[in-house]
Amino acid sequence: MADNRFLSVSGIVVKDNKVLLVRQAYGAAKGLLIIPGGYLTEGEMPNVALEREILEETGIIASTDNLIAIRFSKKDWWAIFTVNYVTGEPISDGNENSEALFLNIDDALLRNDLTYTTKEILKNYISKNKFTLSDFCPFGIEPTHYQLYI
Repeated sequence: MADNRFLSVSGIVVKDNKVLLVRQAYGAAKGLLIIPGGYLTEGEMPNVALEREILEETGIIASTDNLIAIRFSKKDWWAIFTVNYVTGEPISDGNENSEALFLNIDDALLRNDLTYTTKEILKNYISKNKFTLSDFCPFGIEPTHYQLYI
């Protein structure tokens, strides 16, 4: 399946008060630290895409938790979630990023090589603002094809 360049996800993975970050290897954020994520493939749900992207980019196994932010533009949307660390040590994929590491959240916020957007997302995470996945699903819709965060 092809990437859907209009739908993307990123996740905040925290282990021992340290956040998982990757050093972007391309684009406007090249050389800067960001939270991991990527594009959904056709027909893929956001949580599945996020867990796949984190594993592919960092070698970390994680499970999607809560939606904490969403950005809309005229051309696309980007959803940001908290993600539960399960296992693994960060390893760069050597392609999309040149480094994968855990950094203390407070220290990360002071760095000059962290993108402004990543700083705002981490500040929101610290403030505990979030939407939680509801178990609601309308009648007649397959629950794996429907997610409502409220």
